[in-house]
Amino acid sequence: MNIALCLERAGRAHPGAAAVGHGARVIRSYGAFAERAARLAGALRHACRLVPGDRVVIAAKNSPDYLDALYAVWHGGLVAVPANAKLHGSELGYIIAQSGARVCFASADVAAAVAPHAPQTLDRLITLGGADWERLIGADPIALVPRAPDDLAWLFYTSGTTGRPKGAMLTHRVLARLSEAYAAEVDPIAPCDAILPDEPWVGPLHHGACDAARRQRGAGVRRLRGRRDLSPVRQLAARLDVRGAHDGEAAGRAWRGPQ
Repeated sequence: MNIALCLERAGRAHPGAAAVGHGARVIRSYGAFAERAARLAGALRHACRLVPGDRVVIAAKNSPDYLDALYAVWHGGLVAVPANAKLHGSELGYIIAQSGARVCFASADVAAAVAPHAPQTLDRLITLGGADWERLIGADPIALVPRAPDDLAWLFYTSGTTGRPKGAMLTHRVLARLSEAYAAEVDPIAPCDAILPDEPWVGPLHHGACDAARRQRGAGVRRLRGRRDLSPVRQLAARLDVRGAHDGEAAGRAWRGPQ
């Protein structure tokens, strides 16, 4: 019951469908997205010598590369440890050490903050989009690693407001049921719907915004949360030819494909 199976299936069934966009451009089809995840998973398993169940920290700002890293972790049978990119380097160092992670993906500025506080147990600190990252993305792909429903998939650390951050353990079954329940009861999702996980209007991917994308097939912009100033979002929606925006809260289906 590997949660990454949804991406693998989408990559096979709809390889040319738009999957990930950045700005006004669609930059990943489902086929390309699935292939990148499989290649990076191969690098994690072979070049980084990780085994199923090993933890991988992702401390990064929202970006398409974040999704590659997350699904590669799951594809390889590993455990994702998403960490708040706004934490101090010492706090991220604690999470890396406490989780037992041997590999950490980070945005360039976050990697610089983490480096002085990296525990000796960390083998590799990989900057998203950097030279090491590009080499890993070029690795040979591997087959999806099977996981049991109750195997750990996501180790989510609390903010630590009442003490040291604590890791909440979420399994593949829990994440699958969470996204299914959300789609069924909270925010119904249809083919060609998509989400816009872009701070500060929706939220950082480490909060779990990426899990809502599990049921997406196609491309667009959907359901923008919050009541803050959404003028930048409206401008983006106009560039993407979004239809159905209302109340400053929801922007309907969009992205008719690469322009």
